[in-house]
Amino acid sequence: MNTPQLPQAPRLASWLAALAALAWLPAQEGLRQRPAVLQATEVDSAERELRTTPVVRAVQRAADSVVSIYLQTPQARGRRPITQGQGSGVILDETGLCITNWHVVAAALQADDRTLPIGVEVKLRDGRSRPAVVLSSSANHDLALLQMRLEADEKVKPIEIARSAELMIGETLVAIGNPQGHANTVTVGVLSATGREIAVRSPDGQLREYKQLLQTDAAINQGNSGGALLD
Repeated sequence: MNTPQLPQAPRLASWLAALAALAWLPAQEGLRQRPAVLQATEVDSAERELRTTPVVRAVQRAADSVVSIYLQTPQARGRRPITQGQGSGVILDETGLCITNWHVVAAALQADDRTLPIGVEVKLRDGRSRPAVVLSSSANHDLALLQMRLEADEKVKPIEIARSAELMIGETLVAIGNPQGHANTVTVGVLSATGREIAVRSPDGQLREYKQLLQTDAAINQGNSGGALLD
């Protein structure tokens, strides 16, 4: 008595694959003929104007005036400098005067002959990087004034300065800075209070009390120090 022969597995697999290919051909043709499902909508000027909120306008006017500040230790030729710290700053005039927090550049000010020098580098929003020197600083006010070393006839965009006395509790504030090294990051909050006082231990180990501060719930992270707070 003869035993029926079952199809071999490889031959059966080839047969199933051929059927699948035949079934897929019409579907492929249909996909080729069907127009794209996702269509990008072009934004007209009227819609763009509706989306341009006061926050957007504030950022557009100020973003080019906010800089990133890096403290760097030089290395041997061919090696990139080591970043010792980072923060944010604001351009005050076309010659490259910038203001930041004292604690952002404190390490560069405290360096002495026994340690490697720490240089200050200012990076603009458009990618330009320029060295800077600290012209003046006040640990008691946590402020430092920097001078960027610009090239001949090079200009930078200063920010528009407002009067803090005109601020209103509850109004929207916008913070632009360099948190965690991510340049020109924007966060939004409200002005919670004015005239606040806090006591913090500064980088030189001293316990300092800072007065007449603005309180906001806009997200502020490490690296935001020295950045712009806009109304």
